[in-house]
Amino acid sequence: MKKKYSAEEEQNEEEGVNLGLKQTPYRSSHMKKDVKKPILIIGEGETEQTYFKEIGSSFKIKVDPDLPSKPDYENIFKRAEAKFDSDIYSHVFCLIDLDYIHRNKKIGEYCETKDKILNKLKKKNLTVIESCPCIEYWFLLHYEYTFSSAYDCSEIENKLKRHIPDYRKNMQGIHKQLRGVEPKALEHSKKAKKHREDNIRKGICTPQSNVTHTDVDILISFIKNHAQKGNNF
Repeated sequence: MKKKYSAEEEQNEEEGVNLGLKQTPYRSSHMKKDVKKPILIIGEGETEQTYFKEIGSSFKIKVDPDLPSKPDYENIFKRAEAKFDSDIYSHVFCLIDLDYIHRNKKIGEYCETKDKILNKLKKKNLTVIESCPCIEYWFLLHYEYTFSSAYDCSEIENKLKRHIPDYRKNMQGIHKQLRGVEPKALEHSKKAKKHREDNIRKGICTPQSNVTHTDVDILISFIKNHAQKGNNF
């Protein structure tokens, strides 16, 4: 008999496999035997570390942000595999900013590497969280909706500073500042992904095109879902 999932779980699965962007969607059922284990979030910069440390503290769950010594996608995926071997974490999220990958014209190599690690760890709770161009796009969506194929990270940061004039990398208290408008970000993120999906179907762009989108909403929903259920990892 096919297992039934909640509407939120089905939506996150659909977002993870749409458009040829393979991911391992989270399932709350995966976590039942490991509810006391923390989740690991491997990112590329201190900004991600700070933001998710604050989220973990806010929701009172065990979130371990991690920063490889060489924070590029290859080392992030290698670190994820090593962490699963240690059997410490129930779920591992890899945060990937796509700006430098597009800038260096390595999107094809990146997608190939990502598919290999997801296939290799397909029985593990691994999810790749992409932001194009960068995590600041997720921050910006808390205040306004924007969708384009032309933005780079510096442009997104400049837009963000219209709302947070003192914004800087590794800014302390960023989650506290954004939390009150988080529902708007979740709505805008889903809207951007639908906009991108529609463009792909129309042939306006491809799954590998440099088009603004983010999957951080999937991770935020995951954390909130388990915090609300009282699953203290």
